[in-house]
Amino acid sequence: MSAFTYRHGAQPLDAERTRFALWAPDATRVALERPEEPALPMQAHADGWFELAAPCPAGSLYRFRIDDRLSVP
Repeated sequence: MSAFTYRHGAQPLDAERTRFALWAPDATRVALERPEEPALPMQAHADGWFELAAPCPAGSLYRFRIDDRLSVP
């Protein structure tokens, strides 16, 4: 069992920051993509989870970029 407890997708942390999590056990790299913003690499954790806390208010558009070849909304 992982030391972390994850919930897939976006979870607002406060008015300006959001925590993003994606389970992609076969992925080498995952990044967060937002319109007109540079992609932000996500940190790999145990059991195939990737996570990032980013300056991104609730309701913002985003998608996950997996291994530089697949974008998932």
